[in-house]
This record gives sequence, C-alpha cells and structure tokens, in this order.
Amino acid sequence: MAFNGSGHILHSIYWTIMAPKGQGGKPLEYTQKYINWYFGNFDAFKDQFISASNDIQGSGWGILGYNTAFLRLEVLQCEKHENLSIWGTIPILVCDVWEHAYYLKYQNNRKDYIDKWWTIINWETVEQRLLNAGQGLLRLFF
Repeated sequence: MAFNGSGHILHSIYWTIMAPKGQGGKPLEYTQKYINWYFGNFDAFKDQFISASNDIQGSGWGILGYNTAFLRLEVLQCEKHENLSIWGTIPILVCDVWEHAYYLKYQNNRKDYIDKWWTIINWETVEQRLLNAGQGLLRLFF
C-alpha cells in the first residue's frame, strides 16, 4: 500500500503539472514571489531543483514541497517514495526521475530529460497547488 499509494499520489501530481509542448514559461505571481522569498530568485530555485532531481541515486522524484509547519518551500529528493514521510510537507511540483519516465527517449541522460521537462511545466496548476497548500496564507504575505 505504501509503495503503490505514494506512487499514485506523485504520478497524479506529475501528470497534472505538465502542459502542452511549449507552455513551460515562468511561475505565476504568488509562486514567483514565494520562490524569490525563500530561494532568492527563480534561477537559484531552478538550479537547486534540477540538481536535486538529477543527483538522486537510482530512481525517484525531485519535489518542490510546501512545509505547512514552517510556511516555506522546500526542495526534496525522494529515492524511495514509499519511505518518504516529510511531515507537514505538501508536494507542489514533482519530477519523475524513475527510468520509465525518460529511458526510451533519453537513455541514461537524466539531465537532458529534466531540462526538457522543465519547459512543459503548467505553472497555473503549480500556483493553484501552492495556494491550496497554504490555504490562502500566501496572499497575506504578498
């Protein structure tokens, strides 16, 4: 149950945070402000997320999560999603780095896959996930 349930949740987020080809762009208002507040700027966040996702040993997930206890964003590596229990952290943006996600097109070049994946993020869905996770608190900060 832990393996399949966690995999289902992360895949459900993964499929909904991708947009048709060429729709990647930049985060929307609150996501951008919150990224800037916590990471300094978008490029610093993107570099950290890509590095964390690429450096996972074996298969797993790169995750941007909203920590409800500390009211902040966190970049997480998740090698074995069935063991992941970061209490109070809600996944906002996830990148599947299991080989089944990229091997047919990118073989062993995970970094190229992640770079290409980055261009199809649906930032509207990410923004809504962040606002839902923060239950409107983010609008008070910004």
